[in-house]
Amino acid sequence: MRILHILNHGEDGNGHVNVAVDLASFQRQAGHAVAFAGSGGPYKPLLKQNGVDCYEFDLRRKSFKTALKALRDYVSLIRASKPDIVHAHMVGAALIAKLFQPVFGYKIVCTIHNSFDKQARLMSVGNRVVAVSEAVRKQMVARGIKPEKMLVIKNGVIGTHRLSPTFELKTLQKPAIGTVCGLHPRKGVQDLIKAFSLVAAKHPTSHLYVVGGGPMQSEYEELARETGFGDRIHFAGFQSDPRPYLYALDIFVLASHADPFPLAVLEARAAGCVMIGTNVDGIPEALDFGEAGLIAEPKDPENLAAQLDAVLSSADTREKLKEGSARTIDEFKLEKVSDRHLRLYSSLLGESPAHS
Repeated sequence: MRILHILNHGEDGNGHVNVAVDLASFQRQAGHAVAFAGSGGPYKPLLKQNGVDCYEFDLRRKSFKTALKALRDYVSLIRASKPDIVHAHMVGAALIAKLFQPVFGYKIVCTIHNSFDKQARLMSVGNRVVAVSEAVRKQMVARGIKPEKMLVIKNGVIGTHRLSPTFELKTLQKPAIGTVCGLHPRKGVQDLIKAFSLVAAKHPTSHLYVVGGGPMQSEYEELARETGFGDRIHFAGFQSDPRPYLYALDIFVLASHADPFPLAVLEARAAGCVMIGTNVDGIPEALDFGEAGLIAEPKDPENLAAQLDAVLSSADTREKLKEGSARTIDEFKLEKVSDRHLRLYSSLLGESPAHS
């Protein structure tokens, strides 16, 4: 099978890119001819090392001149890679794939990574549309994508080739609470800071670590100072490999207001953290609906503080949640996730039925 993964860009730290890089690497490892199209990014040497053909493709600039260049580049890379399957991970890439499908005759698979995006409905141009959680599937069916087009394949992280097999743990003050996310309002970091301030006095040795960068960092740092516990709230900035923090944390919290199926939750589960996530989109699914972590209400610092207090106060609760998390973590091995996609591709090419 000949497979092309295509994105608007290839920037480090973007979840779409991480998923596409992992799939491309594992599908090449499984013996298929795999190509990857995206602009720049740090993963090109890794992909080439794994035998994946890489093509420059950039849809980020929106001038007429660069749009024409993207069209020419797309035709060139299709002629070079000759894909049976074009797997689009962003809307722009999906639309350009659809434009040229009648000419080249490939099948299109589109993965909806961000269902909250207003343009996500356009991913229906694919012959099949992958939802990264059941929550996303329901949302997109409600927005008009035909149910028979959609298939749920959850993301994976275990076994990724993107990260070095070795790393050095950070030394954190205990108990260490943390999050890994972009610093913008959708991720709810402001709620986590407020929740921490509500339990900090009761748990005087606890510290909060915020790993990630983004436009709200200065505001969040000011909010941390205003709580009166700013000396116990630490901002680590963006980390291309968050494992030195994740494996040193005791409790991982994702306080998102919207999140289709966050990789950070899976990474934290793999690191053995006690998990807390909000009751939005695919987060409950990523936490096995409470078996692998506590579920808090979104945009509710008081409720989140209660969940934090529950795990900080009880070693039995922490141990039970860790056991629940470990029980099903193997489902997120990338070899399994890649195989689920390969079965989907084969079904489109008439080789075998697809299974979710």
